[in-house]
Amino acid sequence: LGSETDIQKIKYVTMADEDLPEKQIVREMGMHVTRVNDKEIRTYAEKGKSINSLKLRDTYNFDGTTLYEPFLLSAKRMEQDDAEARKALKHLLHLNDPAIIGPLVGWVAACHLKPHLMHLYRQFPPVNLWGPMSSGKTTTARFACVLGGVDFIGQHEEMNVAASSPYSWLDSISNSTSVPIIWDELNKTKDRMQPKLYAKACELLKATFNGQAANRGALGSTNKGTGAVTMSYRLLRPVVFCSEQQPDVAALNDRSVNLLVTKKGKEGRRDDIFELRESLEGLKRAAHTLMLNALTTPTAEVAVMFRESDAMMAAELSERPRYGLACCHMGLRWLRKIAEQYGLVDEELDELMQICETAVIDYAAQLGSEESTREISSEVDRAFAEILEVIDNSLQAEHLGGMPLLARGVHFAVDTTGGYAWLHLDVRAAHSAYMMWAR
Repeated sequence: LGSETDIQKIKYVTMADEDLPEKQIVREMGMHVTRVNDKEIRTYAEKGKSINSLKLRDTYNFDGTTLYEPFLLSAKRMEQDDAEARKALKHLLHLNDPAIIGPLVGWVAACHLKPHLMHLYRQFPPVNLWGPMSSGKTTTARFACVLGGVDFIGQHEEMNVAASSPYSWLDSISNSTSVPIIWDELNKTKDRMQPKLYAKACELLKATFNGQAANRGALGSTNKGTGAVTMSYRLLRPVVFCSEQQPDVAALNDRSVNLLVTKKGKEGRRDDIFELRESLEGLKRAAHTLMLNALTTPTAEVAVMFRESDAMMAAELSERPRYGLACCHMGLRWLRKIAEQYGLVDEELDELMQICETAVIDYAAQLGSEESTREISSEVDRAFAEILEVIDNSLQAEHLGGMPLLARGVHFAVDTTGGYAWLHLDVRAAHSAYMMWAR
């Protein structure tokens, strides 16, 4: 009767349905969300094979670099009551402090839905694990990324950014849409990364938030012959970057989920590493199942899930950090939903998942409180700086015989007793005059 390939060919030849997608060449592995005749089609592609939401195979032909290639199409789906997958999830969620592992695992789960979120909102945050040496940053990231579809335990090594070239950076974050990658050793020290290279790496990471394009000139063929051509790289790959210090680039920090990893967070959890390594195949099956579920989940449903998680974030939190943590929380809730469908959630796993979800909400509240405090502090500091400026102008006007806005002895006084200059300010009396000046 023919092979599976023959059956697919017959479908294309005999079925004259306009809704069927055409075969496409893509430069990114992972999930793709497109629309054909107003119908949404989701396609997952790897080297040499793809599958879409219409259950058609090989409609996408991946023609790009296979750097940090995923395993999802070669893995198997979870079984009902999959004991090994349950064990793997338990040890993964106990691998580090809930304040770290909760947002990280939620983010990795949400990576499967990143194309949906990009289709909806054109935003997806990178994650920064930062902290001292030997705190477990890279090990935690390696195991978590297995749930995202790439094996950094036995198949791949994370990228050492300081030891790699800028072109390899560009290549590594532009060849997938949904499968995460780990950037390690992003440290701004002259003996490891020069400032210009560090700034360039941070700029590329910042661009992944919106999936921006980086363009490079290269030699190639055009309709006018051989010459210079422009190559465009879409920076779409989800990134976990590890560093010993939090980057000093405010725009990158604002777009990232920043998690401080400490040695204390991994205390008493050494056995989880060994147990997780033994049950790694179960974690791979969980990753495969998440991919299949993402394949059948329309963007409209993802929008509902995201809005529910976003509503649980602190209202005081600014837009980008709130969006990032809402993605993490949504990923955790989605992971729980699928685990429940396969009968994996027992009392212990339920408690671990609840702790991790609460940790994300608490972290959002903490960040919101810190932002509110910083905002109030900066407003007060700015107001006092301006009042000092008004006083200085008033002293000059007094000296020159003009009309001071604030009067000495009424609004303020200057005391030089003991060789120091002390300013005494009557805030109530000065406030109305200051507000007139501020307007």
